[in-house]
Amino acid sequence: MEEMEERHQVEIKVYKQKVKHLLYEHQNNITTLKADGELALKLQQDEFRKREGELGRDKRDLKLKIKEQVGHSFSHAHPNAHTMHPRVQKKVLATGLEKAEN
Repeated sequence: MEEMEERHQVEIKVYKQKVKHLLYEHQNNITTLKADGELALKLQQDEFRKREGELGRDKRDLKLKIKEQVGHSFSHAHPNAHTMHPRVQKKVLATGLEKAEN
């Protein structure tokens, strides 16, 4: 009987060691996955910021191009524009820009 009890205690110790080992592996996997996830998120955020900057520059360039085209069209459509009052020029130009943006 004593021998069975001793064997049982040894089995319990072995079982506890296995559980400890599995918990350690599990914690190690969680840590690795967490680090990988944080790295992937950082890389995505960096890429997003880069792309956002590129799109902002593209938008500014396109707006400038539209403004130049409208100004060019304005000067062709209104050959006497240089004699217009500056407020009238600005209003006509703004109207042209609104139409071009839509």
